[in-house]
Amino acid sequence: MEISPKFNHRQPNNTTKIVQAIAVFALTSIFSVGGSFNVSANTIANPVVNISNRLRPPSIPVNNLPRTVKNAVLRDAARRNKIPRRQLEIISATEHTWRNGCLELARPGELCTQALVPGWRVVVSDRQKSQTWVYHTNHNGRNLRFASSSVQPPISDNLPRRVRDAVFKAASQRLKVPTSRLNLIQVQQRTWRNGCLEIIDPNRLCTQVMVEGWRVVVGMQEQTLVYHTDETGNVVVLNQNDSTIIGENPQVNLPRRIQEQIISYLVRATGFPAHQLRISDAQEITVDGCLSLPAPQERCTRIALPAYRVTVVGQNLRAIVHILQDGRQIRLDRQASTIP
Repeated sequence: MEISPKFNHRQPNNTTKIVQAIAVFALTSIFSVGGSFNVSANTIANPVVNISNRLRPPSIPVNNLPRTVKNAVLRDAARRNKIPRRQLEIISATEHTWRNGCLELARPGELCTQALVPGWRVVVSDRQKSQTWVYHTNHNGRNLRFASSSVQPPISDNLPRRVRDAVFKAASQRLKVPTSRLNLIQVQQRTWRNGCLEIIDPNRLCTQVMVEGWRVVVGMQEQTLVYHTDETGNVVVLNQNDSTIIGENPQVNLPRRIQEQIISYLVRATGFPAHQLRISDAQEITVDGCLSLPAPQERCTRIALPAYRVTVVGQNLRAIVHILQDGRQIRLDRQASTIP
């Protein structure tokens, strides 16, 4: 007699069916979402190399700095940062005439004598060049004020030699100085949005193609030149709006309402109180519909509008803003600004 095996055919209850359905849905969702993950190349930030304080300006040898000034600055930097003095060195010393008795670093509520004070701008660094401190002093170091500090990233200057040489040659011709007197201040890889490398010129037609290239800042003493280049250095264009060239961009007197609008804007944008902000420079410039400060993917009207480029300083702050001369638009140049 053949005995058939018995199987227990249990029917799944409602709870089991629901659990199975949820599991299938979850697995399907995971696979469908997982297949859509990708990383856009645009999400990788272009590297910025800022090496302004690592190069000693050759025009003012540090050896010319009076010993009393040198000792006063190093003593204060060692005390302030709790670093042995032997681990500090002065990497830059520039003669400067300050516009008031506070050496242009007035404290909140402080009254400053309105007299010109000859003195020095001194940059101190640790031996590893990982941090710098900036001081303003009078001629003998008896009047000394701490201005700012900054942590320096490791140098990774990947600017091609051909591009560097082309920029230095252009800057040398512009400032009428040998290239040996110029310092490389900042390097940034950029993708320009048109064949004009985003330099506005109403009389020039630009091809609407993306151009790989570089934004390079060079300078000497208090002059800085900003250049836009293509990838190889065959095209080098000066960005006059972002450059500071003594004698070419005379300071202008801002209307009172424009000054108040700028300070009010920066109070909201930075959180600094108004009494700590001071307008230090203003220049007339020409901008496009985005004030020459476009947001990512923003389309800008190609027109020439009269505007001001204004520098505002505060405690460890240096803000650059563009504002139309009628005050209708204002934007912060975050790339050129230093905001703690």
